[in-house]
Amino acid sequence: MALSASRANDFRQCPLLYRFRAIDRLPEPTTEAQFKGTIVHAVFEKLFDLPPSERVPDAAIALLPETFEALHTEQEPAVVPVGEKRRFLNDCAALVFNYYRVEDPRKFDPTGREQYIHAVLPDATPVRGFMDRLDIAPTGEVRIVDYKTGKKPLPRYSGSVIFQMRLYSLMYWRVHSTVPDQMKLIYLKTGETMVSRPSTADLLNTEREVVRLWNDIRQCGATGDFVPRTSKLCSWCAFQQYCPEFGGKLPDYPGWPGESHN
Repeated sequence: MALSASRANDFRQCPLLYRFRAIDRLPEPTTEAQFKGTIVHAVFEKLFDLPPSERVPDAAIALLPETFEALHTEQEPAVVPVGEKRRFLNDCAALVFNYYRVEDPRKFDPTGREQYIHAVLPDATPVRGFMDRLDIAPTGEVRIVDYKTGKKPLPRYSGSVIFQMRLYSLMYWRVHSTVPDQMKLIYLKTGETMVSRPSTADLLNTEREVVRLWNDIRQCGATGDFVPRTSKLCSWCAFQQYCPEFGGKLPDYPGWPGESHN
């Protein structure tokens, strides 16, 4: 077990949600919005396989149908109804076109795509994640990039994505002894960006928060007492049938993964 940004945000939102996803691993239906993100991320990954001069919008759009067929057939057979395929691909194409409003992929080669990174923090807290893109300039500057298919949030709602990017930066710093020069979020719905420069103080604060979260998670994991926390986000939750706050019945706690429960 290791802590990722997604699971950390789950625990902060609702400890029981963390349990359902990270420990019980209950099945969860894929939404159309999630599948759209999967398709567009895969297209951007393939785009950088092309020679720089060929990374034009039409080439990126041309990757959509084959990517859809591969992923829809193999992984998500019921997400997009047959009659909705054209509309779905047009929606994806709009997101891809918006990418070109903020970057020109002909002008650089990323160092990593869908880059897995993991670290063990000084107190032994394990953390991991996947960076959508890692750019290292010839002059050594490091940039971590994440694509978001939604629109740019208002500042008061941006805490979870800032935490995500700082956790990636923290892991990079702990692994490579270099603080990234830039964190960049690209919002494809509107063709906007959110760019910031992490400081050592920022990353140390994030590290303290991650350690605290992991300690809280492990304490809950020892007893199985993951308390639900209700909010407006409950209306989007796929696990209401298991949640006592909605009259559901909790599954038996399977115990912390990898530990004996005789």
